Amino acid sequence: MRLTRRTLLGGVALAAGVSVAPRVAMAAARPSGMLTPGIIIDPTIAAAGLVRSYARTAGQPVAEQGHDLATLFYASGPGWLADGRALAGVTGWSGRVVAQGIARERGLPFAPGLPPGMAALASAVAGAVSGQPGAAFCWTIG
Repeated sequence: MRLTRRTLLGGVALAAGVSVAPRVAMAAARPSGMLTPGIIIDPTIAAAGLVRSYARTAGQPVAEQGHDLATLFYASGPGWLADGRALAGVTGWSGRVVAQGIARERGLPFAPGLPPGMAALASAVAGAVSGQPGAAFCWTIG
C-alpha cells in the first residue's frame, strides 16, 4: 500500500476519534451534562480552609476526606460523588494516590492539577503551601 497524505491524515483522524470516544460517551452519560465540579479536601492540609471557602463562594459541593478517601467514596460520602460530575481534590499524597486508583477502577480519566476553570484556586493553594514541598496535591477525576 502506498502511503499518501490522505491515508496518513485518515489514520490520524481515526486514532483521535478512538481516543476521544470514551470521553464523549462519559460526558453524554452525565445526568445534566454541566454539573458543577465537586471538591474533596483533606482537612489537615494548610490550604483546607481556603479551599472550603472557595467552594462555598462558587456554589460547589465540598466534602472532607476524613481519615480515608476510600471510605468517603465507598461508605460515608455524599451522593454527588457518584452522580457523574467531575471531581477536584486538594489532598495529601496518599489521598491523591487513592483518588487515582478510584478513577482507574471506575474507568474515568485522572489528571494532576485542578480543572482550567479553577486556575484562581490552584494559584491560591500554591501560595498557601509555598515553601512546604508536598503539603498539598491537586488532582481531577473526570
